[in-house]
Amino acid sequence: MPDDPITVFVKLDYWEIYRANVALLFRMFRIGLAVLALVLVVRAAIFVTAPSEESPLNDGIFLLGCLLLGAFGSGPLLTARRAVRDDRVREGMTYRFSNTGVHIESAVARADVQWEAFRYAITTRSLLLLLTSKTGSGVQVLPTRCFANEADLTAVRHLVNNRVPKAKLRFF
Repeated sequence: MPDDPITVFVKLDYWEIYRANVALLFRMFRIGLAVLALVLVVRAAIFVTAPSEESPLNDGIFLLGCLLLGAFGSGPLLTARRAVRDDRVREGMTYRFSNTGVHIESAVARADVQWEAFRYAITTRSLLLLLTSKTGSGVQVLPTRCFANEADLTAVRHLVNNRVPKAKLRFF
């Protein structure tokens, strides 16, 4: 990590918020969603290979599974719609990463957050997520496009990897 802090200005768009919500939702419910998807695929396969008088739409488990998957799919869309109306999101936030922690400034607040406050870190192809809790209630979303260059992004990823206990970072 260079001695100088790395500064990143973040102004999230709708789809970045959506992708962050999907990543967090999948992280929290990945086993349940996988089982639910498997049950739905098996039910549909049984109906296709051995059609019966009853439609799979009359099957309570199939309907419940479809409703749950629909709720999981629409939840992040609605959350993203609400989030883009927030002043902090509309006006953007500035993050300054250093060896001691992260300084965060928005239109409504300033905070110095020590690395110990972050419990988890996750990367996707286009996002770096810093979480203060397992449920994602305190999440900082950093799109990789906001970093000035690849060197800054790599330096922050290494810093997060070394400072956050349960960081699951992939270096793409």
